Amino acid sequence: RDAALAALRSAAKVLAAAGGKEGAAAGGQKLRLYQILPPTLVERAKLFGNRLRLGPDWVLTDQPYFSAPGTLAAPLLHSPNPSFALPNVTMVFASVEGKKALVARSRKDAMMVHKVIAGVMADTLQQVHGGYLCRLQDGDLKYMLAFPHPLAAVVWCLVTQEALLHADWPEEVLRQDAFAEERSLGGELLFRGPRLKMGMCDGPPKSILPDHIGRADYHGSSINQAARFMDAAAHGGQIVCEESVAEAVLAQFRAHEPPAMTLQHVKHRKLSDGHTRPASSASEVSQAASDASDATDGHDDAPVRSDGVGGGVGCGAADAAAVRNVVLLQ
Repeated sequence: RDAALAALRSAAKVLAAAGGKEGAAAGGQKLRLYQILPPTLVERAKLFGNRLRLGPDWVLTDQPYFSAPGTLAAPLLHSPNPSFALPNVTMVFASVEGKKALVARSRKDAMMVHKVIAGVMADTLQQVHGGYLCRLQDGDLKYMLAFPHPLAAVVWCLVTQEALLHADWPEEVLRQDAFAEERSLGGELLFRGPRLKMGMCDGPPKSILPDHIGRADYHGSSINQAARFMDAAAHGGQIVCEESVAEAVLAQFRAHEPPAMTLQHVKHRKLSDGHTRPASSASEVSQAASDASDATDGHDDAPVRSDGVGGGVGCGAADAAAVRNVVLLQ
């Protein structure tokens, strides 16, 4: 009891220092606040949601738990035999291509890269409603995000890929061959800085629970699939998803700006022998990613191949961006 009272007094002092104008002006302290509830009143957390009684001098630096998609529908206590169905959530995994070599060469450069990427992600998440950063693995340069629907996820991925081209990368990072500026024959900027590969999948998670620091953590087959698409299917600078997800998002784009193209333009896959075949089904996409994962034996830094996915022509501006960046692994 004495130890608990001492801890409460210490926390009160921290709150007083961090909440005052003087503390804010001096830089303040970063403080994580949690709701603590007994099992019988655990649902009270959803009633309060993310609301805390804090003054105007406080600044929110991290997204609260109930900002994450699906958290209000998920139980807060683990259930071994859940009888509920959670809503669909679109998961995105992102990782820097060539990260292992970067970390081995310079831990300092890797941390600089992480800080730039984390800053860009935080900025772009403010522009896309409902996006939530679940996890930042700075040591692995790997990131996990959740979105309420595929459109939000695709828009965020597109914006982030383009924003990274113009990020404030340190010169020592840009001097590395893998992160140097690269342009098309027409002079269009294609790459500048570390290349982020992204995998995306939409589906109902098996569970959503707070992790050790109170962030929403997702588990289930669709979450694993998104990670597999990133690891086994995407090159740096690519966004990989199933055909059904791309079709749904493009249909929403067409509703605002009707294009003159369809996904038939990109429904082929170039094989290693130079021949093409018709597009496979969405289930085959999953198997292809799984096979590729087995083939790479967990190594995600394979060199970029030249047998990419075909593109489309004659589309509107919004769809052009989608076709250029949402890579259909067929």
